[in-house]
Amino acid sequence: MVLDRVAGRAAGGVRGVVPGKVGRLTRRRLPHVETHTETRADGEHARLRVEVAVAWGHRLDVVAGGVQSAVVDTVRRLTGVQVDRVDVSVDDVVVPEQPEERRVS
Repeated sequence: MVLDRVAGRAAGGVRGVVPGKVGRLTRRRLPHVETHTETRADGEHARLRVEVAVAWGHRLDVVAGGVQSAVVDTVRRLTGVQVDRVDVSVDDVVVPEQPEERRVS
């Protein structure tokens, strides 16, 4: 669905979100978006659920708030759909790879 792709791209662009990661809990490629839409007299409305992976060292509440803002703004701007709600869940925290220690003998 178009809204899922637009919302997923918006979420993936937020600082701290790790796009393309497969979630530990859901085993889905993140960000993952589920959309529920309905048409009312005043236009189309949507509720979205977004699952993301967040890079280690970023505040989860700040990243989640950024995802909410980015999704609402981008979906409204590109599709004209009014976003009533964005629920964000963090499926994984990505810790950077530590280089292996080399021993000199």
